[in-house]
Amino acid sequence: MQLNYKLPDGNYFHIHTNDEGYYYDILNRNGKIIDGGVLEYSNVEYTEEELLEELSYFTGINELRNMNKLKRVSQNFIDNLEENSSRKRINENIR
Repeated sequence: MQLNYKLPDGNYFHIHTNDEGYYYDILNRNGKIIDGGVLEYSNVEYTEEELLEELSYFTGINELRNMNKLKRVSQNFIDNLEENSSRKRINENIR
C-alpha cells in the first residue's frame, strides 16, 4: 500500500507498508523529509480512513482525520519531489 496526501499546511504525507508496519514520511514543500516513523502492525486491518485516523493520533496531525482537508497526490509526484530535493542538496554541497 502506498498513499500520498498534500496537507493543508503545504507539506506532504507519504504512507507505505512493509512487513513491519505502516511507514510514514512527512515531506516539506521542497521534498525534504522532515519527519517519519512507523506504526507497527497489529492484528487489525485498517481501511484507508481508519489508518489515517490512527496515524493522526500517532503523529499529532489532526488534519489526517478529515479527508476533506487532504489532497491526494500520486506516487510519481512524491518520487519527483524527493528526487528534486536530493539534486538540490547535492548541488548545494558541490558549490
